[in-house]
Amino acid sequence: MSRKKYKKKAIDFKIFLIAFLVMAVIFSIISYGSVRVQIRENEERLKENTIMIATSYTHTLSKADKARVIINELMNERLKAAGDYAALFEGNHDNQTLNNLTKVLGVDVIYSYNDQGEVIHSSSGEFIGWTAYEGHPVNRFLTGDQESIVEDIRKDSETGIFYKYAYFRAEDNTFVQVGIYANKIQDFLKSFEIQKLIDEINMDGLIVEACFIDNENTVIASSDNDIIGQKVVDEKIIKAIETDREYGAKIDFKGEEMYQVFLPVYMESAKIGTLSVGQSTERNKEIISEIIIEGILSFLGFILVLGFILFFTYAKNSKQLKLAYYDSLTGLPNREYLKDFLIHKIHGDKNVKKAILMINCSDFKNVNLTYGYAHGDSILREITRRLEQILKPTDMLFRFSADRFILYVEKYQNRKNIETLIAKINDKFKKPFNVTEKSQHINIRIGVLEIEDGISSVDEILKEVSITLDYTDENNERNHAYFDYYMEDNVNREDLIEREMRRILAEGSDEVYLEFQPQISAIDNSIVGFEALARLKTDRLGRISPEEFIIVAERKFIIVELGNHIFKKACIFLKKLNERGFEKIKLSVNISGIQLLRHDFIDTIIDITERTGVKTSSIVLEITETIILENYEIINEKLKMLVDHGFNISLDDFGTGYSNFSRLSELSIQEVKIDRYFVSRITTLSKEKLITGDIISMAHKLDLRVVAEGVEDSIQLDYLREHECDVLQGYYFGKPVDSQKALEIIEKSRR
Repeated sequence: MSRKKYKKKAIDFKIFLIAFLVMAVIFSIISYGSVRVQIRENEERLKENTIMIATSYTHTLSKADKARVIINELMNERLKAAGDYAALFEGNHDNQTLNNLTKVLGVDVIYSYNDQGEVIHSSSGEFIGWTAYEGHPVNRFLTGDQESIVEDIRKDSETGIFYKYAYFRAEDNTFVQVGIYANKIQDFLKSFEIQKLIDEINMDGLIVEACFIDNENTVIASSDNDIIGQKVVDEKIIKAIETDREYGAKIDFKGEEMYQVFLPVYMESAKIGTLSVGQSTERNKEIISEIIIEGILSFLGFILVLGFILFFTYAKNSKQLKLAYYDSLTGLPNREYLKDFLIHKIHGDKNVKKAILMINCSDFKNVNLTYGYAHGDSILREITRRLEQILKPTDMLFRFSADRFILYVEKYQNRKNIETLIAKINDKFKKPFNVTEKSQHINIRIGVLEIEDGISSVDEILKEVSITLDYTDENNERNHAYFDYYMEDNVNREDLIEREMRRILAEGSDEVYLEFQPQISAIDNSIVGFEALARLKTDRLGRISPEEFIIVAERKFIIVELGNHIFKKACIFLKKLNERGFEKIKLSVNISGIQLLRHDFIDTIIDITERTGVKTSSIVLEITETIILENYEIINEKLKMLVDHGFNISLDDFGTGYSNFSRLSELSIQEVKIDRYFVSRITTLSKEKLITGDIISMAHKLDLRVVAEGVEDSIQLDYLREHECDVLQGYYFGKPVDSQKALEIIEKSRR
């Protein structure tokens, strides 16, 4: 079929010339302003860069505190492990055995006490017969009821040496004391000396001078040895130091201009001094000169380009027209051409059968991301070539969008002819596309719309054929579908659900409501929380499943408003729990990824908690693995902020999103919720084939609480308890109920 021709449009030369002059003047003004802005920005950048360098090293000075915390935790773990191991020798302690244990366990001392607090055996052979007196830490443990305890580092009352001790009690009230010599960490902490840090800063080629000033305004470390020990005399600097504020200025240092900043340094919330860093401005001056030259060259280049465009305007007129109606990559008519073409066909011969086939290349975006856009473009050109091989003279092929083609056919007899054509299309896609030395298979879906008399607009045609694609499956033998009005009915139902939800949210009615399912402690069967589950029931549509209305809310971009509405209702229920004295009960609320990615999400939910009077620490926000996988860096930063505000974070449907435990350890969460799929398999598979217990174990090693949902029978319950799952949820304990019933259930559990 011949392609429609379009009349070329002439361009008025005078109008273009006026536009050229106006644009030249505007660009000159913009260029001048841009140069001025860039110069100011570059000076600000110098300041910010100097401050950034100084700030980064003030943080480094605080690492010693963090190191002490980490080392203390490691020492705690070693002491606990040593205590557990020593307990295995209960009743078999003697001096030599304890001495051997110190070497095996990597500790320094072990003392064995009788139930009167008297040392009866010692790894060193010393202090046999020593008895703990009242007020001594050993006596406090003896008279207490704790099974074990780990102390902070303290001075030994007998030797005066600093140790970190732990105590472990046996059933007969005898106990062992295990200690680690605390001075072993001192060598490690020497790596944080101030002068060493100053020398490290000075290794940066742009840093001219760096020094550290103590709280007495004396330089105690510097890259310039001549000023060590000198007092700061500049009044502005002294004032900045005394008021603990950031200060910066350009100064002359030994004949060289530099920008110097002063920043206070804190350790354990106490100021320990001020760090000064000076950066040379010589490179900054060079950059300013380059900016001015680039501005002049850009202006001249702009004038030349505009002149070139004016000179070749008429020669490019036809090319402009082609760009408007043809795809530059494949050479096929584009969407605009298709619209004009279909308008002509709709009003054409009514006795001729007509149809369009929308061919969608599935996951073509992944092809581009995996192999590059050049590879993807080559495949599109090859697809075009193969499809053109099967065209009849009456057929017309269009490139509709990035990964979709439309084939127009007419004068066919029945659907059997279309099926034959589809078979030919599928045959063309069976062979791999060998382009750029890479072999690639492309799956397709085909939506078919037969153009009938009732269709009156191009938009209607394109809408209906696009709807049809949603009812196809490239993995099925029948990868195509014909438009039927029931498909449109589904679209219309979605529209009704959308309008109902918008009405409900506008009116604030209770047609969107919550049900609550209890969460049970696996240890004592007490209720430790509830999960809030959204429900929708309207007079017009009846009860609508969450799987349906949540998807509609996301597609129609009302999920944020709906999510806030649900969160507010959940907080109101939590307030009722608190008023009845259940302040330790936690409430889990599902959060959509779209909500979480909103810039105002955190402010919104904090505002709701404040207005309803509930604590953020009582709320568990449940998010799915797929959200994190798609936006890991952004989501994790949001989660850290939520945790800082006191919220608990739970990873919902865990195990279905292909998370790995190494990444999970970096995630700001406190809880994982094992997907019901893994719980249901407990009943059907042998224990050897189950991985549910492994998931629980790995999560515990990451210090995460584990919740199992979908618990429905005693077999699952026993297995989960055996593997020390923390919290259980499912029909075995109770179905979701309304708020009043939930309150009755928890009141009954208290009685």
